[in-house]
Amino acid sequence: MTRHVLLACGLVLVARPTLAAPPEDADTREIVVTTPPDTVSSITIAPEQIAAIPVRTAEDVLRLVPGLVLVQHGAEGKGQQYFLRGFDAVHGIDLEIEAEGIPLNEWSNVHAQGYLDLGMLIPELITGVEVLPGSFGVDQGPFALAGSARFSLGVPVDARGLRASVGFGSTLRQRMLVSYSPREGDGSRFVAAELMRDPGFGEGRDSQRAVVMVRQHLLDRPSTGRLSLLAIGQLGEFGLPATTRLSEYEANRIGFWGAHDQGHGSGQRALAALTWQLQRARQRVRVVAWSGYRRLELQENFTGFLERPEQGDRRVQRHRALPFGLRVDHLALLGPRLELASSVGVRGDGIDQSEQRVDLDGRPFETTRDARAVQADVWLSSGLRWQVAPTLELATGLRFDLFAVDAHDRIAAESSSSPSTAGPSDARGGGVRFALSPRVHLRWSALAKLELFAAYGRGFRPPEARAFTSYEPERFGLSDDRVDGGRPRTTASDSGELGLRWALDPRVELRLAGFATYLANESIYDHVSRTNLQLSSTRRLGVELDLAAQPLPWLGLAGSVTYVDARFIASQNPVPLAPPLVGSLRTWLAHPIGARAGLLLIGWSPRPLPYGAHGSALARLDATFGWHLERLRVDMAIENLLGTRLREGEYYFASNWQPDRAASQLPSLHFVPGPPLTARLTVTLVW
Repeated sequence: MTRHVLLACGLVLVARPTLAAPPEDADTREIVVTTPPDTVSSITIAPEQIAAIPVRTAEDVLRLVPGLVLVQHGAEGKGQQYFLRGFDAVHGIDLEIEAEGIPLNEWSNVHAQGYLDLGMLIPELITGVEVLPGSFGVDQGPFALAGSARFSLGVPVDARGLRASVGFGSTLRQRMLVSYSPREGDGSRFVAAELMRDPGFGEGRDSQRAVVMVRQHLLDRPSTGRLSLLAIGQLGEFGLPATTRLSEYEANRIGFWGAHDQGHGSGQRALAALTWQLQRARQRVRVVAWSGYRRLELQENFTGFLERPEQGDRRVQRHRALPFGLRVDHLALLGPRLELASSVGVRGDGIDQSEQRVDLDGRPFETTRDARAVQADVWLSSGLRWQVAPTLELATGLRFDLFAVDAHDRIAAESSSSPSTAGPSDARGGGVRFALSPRVHLRWSALAKLELFAAYGRGFRPPEARAFTSYEPERFGLSDDRVDGGRPRTTASDSGELGLRWALDPRVELRLAGFATYLANESIYDHVSRTNLQLSSTRRLGVELDLAAQPLPWLGLAGSVTYVDARFIASQNPVPLAPPLVGSLRTWLAHPIGARAGLLLIGWSPRPLPYGAHGSALARLDATFGWHLERLRVDMAIENLLGTRLREGEYYFASNWQPDRAASQLPSLHFVPGPPLTARLTVTLVW
């Protein structure tokens, strides 16, 4: 019995449908499996669905995920804030995202653990996204506590050849795109360039970027496999208006889309990856090696003149990193009902980051961070998927990750939380941590049209590099549920899910899932104190209903509702910021005669805020309309079709935007406005 248990624990969940062995003489060059992980809540976002909503950046594609809320408290270029299944995933701390097998979360970023900036991906080159809420899949790694999203890149059939697009918007937005992919190819080879400039829909929300993406096959033969080079370069600048204090808006001292202090940000990124893929009759191998360069600079002010009444509370954060990684994935068909998947890899970064207080003229007067670190994650996994019977499928397994960090943070003494500290302090540290992540999944085809699912998985997140140093920064935020001190810990989540998938009709599918997640230690990034706060244990209980229908080949309809009760276990306080109830309705049309259209209605209930406060409910309607001929396409995207004043993000903390008055330390409601009614017209030529 023990031997069988150990065998089960040594195998990792293979989150893909069982593969039939191809014939021996099959063309084996294409080995990438694009089917979604087969759990009840997994979904695949198809190109026609992406085209049916207004998309500015790759992040906007994720608005189609049931239960997921995105908030942009800057302009295009700064990573958005994610809320999913009761998690405030901030800028990516609990949501893992990959593109073509390359992890995009930035471990130990100066502006939040797991920081995500998807501006490096041109939206027109996204051919699909696989989304798996929870941590139940074999290839889910760090930051997948709330879930994962995997982007596939390429050029769709109707856009191959030479494509040129020009777009204009009601905010005086200008955008140009040029791409080329061989018309006779499969869309995996491409070269594309994007230029964008947008003054924005309010103060401090201007943005501009340039992106180049290239993928070329260096070797492509059935006998030796396919060797591809992917190269991406991104340059961007953007405004950072931060949040708006509600009382200042109600007193007419600032406009709804105004900015208390117009911050600024810039980012540069370069990425190069080599991918080798080979398929045989019963084996598939993929090897991906990548490296690059990352630079990010942010100047923001969330609290006005609260901390420094004379100089102000502006901060400048700078981050540079050299990421690297290598992974080898292997899939073997051991029999007609048995699959073995294995993976081994390493990813890491060399980082250099700083943070300074600056006065109203931009002159630095205090250093609060000066850090350097080297970090690496080595992982190993192996998994078995067994078709026990024609109606029963079992997958079980284990993933092992080993984290190593060496960090050095030299800071000014006055930035320490201890006023007695004198002279410069030198905080240095490092260590090794590990994560053991068992996963198991069961699927039972109870009836011809009904499938039942059960899953358990452990997600994990490594500590940030600075947690290994002895430096203790200023801390605000959730005093009731904060945990100070202690050794750096790997955050782990234990998640379970039960559900059913019912095909009412070949064109109609209903999915119902109940889920639960437990975290022994919570962690969030607090924008006010600009640090990750360690919090006590939490639990999340929820249910999700999703209904999708395709009554006609060119018409799709879908609706979803997700409810989550997320609380700290000891205090029973609700986990702040994430809305407990999220719903959406969406439809898309792609008629053969050329008509294109789509609608997306998304809304959520008032969200809990710190200190017992509550936010407000919200509903937003977006639309697209277009006509596609063989060579000419015209598309219109409209955001906030109803023209309502949206408070998409809401927060509760103390601030002072009137330096001539005595500052109050009492928290106040702040919000991030959503876009007003805006429209964008794009004309595309393909030849």
